[in-house]
Amino acid sequence: MASPFQNFSDPTTAEGRKLWELAIKPLKNEFDGSNAGYGMFRAGLRNKANLCRWQDILRFPDPESPQNFINLIDNADLIPMEDVADAMTARELLAIETPTAANEAQGIEEITQQQIDQAQKELLQSNMMHECLVNSLTGTLETFIANQQNQALTKNDGPTLLKIIQTKCRGKAVRQSIINVREEIRTLNLKEFRFNIVKFNERLKELINFLVQNEEQYLPQDVANMVTQNYNMVSHDEFKSAIQFHFRDLEQRDVDVDYERLLELGESKYQELVKKKTWGKKTLQEEQLLALQAKVDQLESSKSKVKLPSNDGNPTSSDTPNPKKKNKKKIAYEDWQFKPIEGKSTITKERVYNGEKKQVTYYWCPHHGNGKGMWVRHKPSECKNANKNAGGQPSLVASQVILDEGSQE
Repeated sequence: MASPFQNFSDPTTAEGRKLWELAIKPLKNEFDGSNAGYGMFRAGLRNKANLCRWQDILRFPDPESPQNFINLIDNADLIPMEDVADAMTARELLAIETPTAANEAQGIEEITQQQIDQAQKELLQSNMMHECLVNSLTGTLETFIANQQNQALTKNDGPTLLKIIQTKCRGKAVRQSIINVREEIRTLNLKEFRFNIVKFNERLKELINFLVQNEEQYLPQDVANMVTQNYNMVSHDEFKSAIQFHFRDLEQRDVDVDYERLLELGESKYQELVKKKTWGKKTLQEEQLLALQAKVDQLESSKSKVKLPSNDGNPTSSDTPNPKKKNKKKIAYEDWQFKPIEGKSTITKERVYNGEKKQVTYYWCPHHGNGKGMWVRHKPSECKNANKNAGGQPSLVASQVILDEGSQE
């Protein structure tokens, strides 16, 4: 799709003034320099650059592949400030010189009018981009850039101002990253690497290398202490012995722990044990503990399957007996329940239920006690065993049982 900025070169015409005002309008989201807002700022600038055709002033050679070009908006870390400043200087020189004067100034045999026209166009674009960026800044970043302008660093050049913004924002991001890296080093845990010494060491080296690249100080002794704590978590006896031997040797020679040497030792021993296929193999003590734990878990599982009555004393659905299964539960009776009292068919006993004392009525039922009778909670007429006496024999009261037992003697 064609852009009205495709051939824009003169901001003094009526149409040119309209395009200029459109180009320098603030981005949709103002930017205060915070890490949270940088992504939206970059996206908005990318859209504005596409609309206004600023791609030429944002293109720079790729340091790793000079025949290719990369964009300053998305590759700030790969493009040094010196390259951006050099491009700004070249635009200024070419834009204000005639071909002959430019040739002499640059020491170049031939500079065409077309190159000068292109430089003038790019200078105009860089000025538009600069105004757009200034109008899009707010807060402390706006103040910071104003100071930079006072130092005449940007010279109304859009790419230069963008690079300054990127450097400052990257500084904030780097500082936060340094804080995060230090915290990660402090809290590195070998368990999170599944006791893989190689991966643990690699991550630690990456973190330390980040600090070194950003010229940040770190205490080797603190790193050594952290590595030691993690290596001591390993349960493999041979590995532990190797580490302990190393520390005894250092102590005898009165030498401080070198974390790099410690990493080398740990990694070498780890690889040796992996090759011998003994790394990760449980010790006898660990296997015994696991077996014991398995038994405990089995007992806990058995307990969890015991069905208990509900709090109201009524059976739950899981408590309801299955009529197809015989109830093998044995009830413990008391001795007095088998001793009849002459002339009595009911008695009252004090019982305790849920911590409360209650008077309970018992009935002498001849259908229990193997036909000799016993004291129970139900009436004889309600006894489920009554059908067993269907032979026509009369029910006995307690006094009759006593007489019968006496005659048998």
